[in-house]
Amino acid sequence: MLAVLGALGCARRERAPLELRPDPSASARPSAVTRAPSPPAPKQPDTRVRGDLAGGFSLRRARVVAGEPVVADLELRSTHGPLVIFVGGDQRNAAGFPTRVGVRATDAAGAVVCDSVGKPELMNFGGIGSDRELAQGEPYRESLVLNPACGALGVPGDYHVTLHRRVTDLKLVTTLPGSKVPTSCDVYPVNEGALPPGYPAACEKLMEARPSVTTELTLHVEPFDAGALRIASEARLREARATTPRDEIGRNRLATYLCDWVACGCPKAAPGGEVTDADVLSALPKRLPASFPKYCTP
Repeated sequence: MLAVLGALGCARRERAPLELRPDPSASARPSAVTRAPSPPAPKQPDTRVRGDLAGGFSLRRARVVAGEPVVADLELRSTHGPLVIFVGGDQRNAAGFPTRVGVRATDAAGAVVCDSVGKPELMNFGGIGSDRELAQGEPYRESLVLNPACGALGVPGDYHVTLHRRVTDLKLVTTLPGSKVPTSCDVYPVNEGALPPGYPAACEKLMEARPSVTTELTLHVEPFDAGALRIASEARLREARATTPRDEIGRNRLATYLCDWVACGCPKAAPGGEVTDADVLSALPKRLPASFPKYCTP
């Protein structure tokens, strides 16, 4: 009897297989975790060149936080023979921005949020400049901080940015009817295509024939984050110091923007010295000033 009971106790019980069926009401239930939609992946820059040029604009970072310097790099070179390009004469403004570069941006809805040709945000008073001759293949490079020329790029959102640089030189002159004095046709800033209304037709034809580069870029701006602003600003300042030769002009544009648009003031430099990177970083705010994205008024 005990043997029979033992055998029964050790016998394996077979269970009916479980059938898993989806809950028909599950799709109607709200998810326990709600995730913010990811920003769109930045598109590759779309560059168009006219004439014997190669190169274009690029963004140092296509995703930034509000207040972070939006740094664009221009590199171009001649693909056929030497290239003469006028450099300068366009940076005497509050940001040291090279206004020969036309800046135009639209938001996600397609509305124009800035246009440095039609509605400039920087008052420009020319400056010192000269022709520079580059051998075939020799690069011309320049870095610029876009924020002072387009304040909207400091507001969270998605933007389509178009940058344009016309290659001009001191020989770009014409003599207007009734005048014996040559007139410069070096008009700036300009966007891609025809000149703004009001310029002589002779100048328009000359400018249309000049080599140029135009690049369309996408930019995503996140809400302000003080920690992210400091990390990005430190990186951009370090990059300017690390170039060979050092990009002192680009570095000064960064410091000017961070001090005069974001921090509303940096420590004063010692006599004969300069505001250091440490000075700039120490002045970065915990929150953006009420004047942002405009220039800080004293």
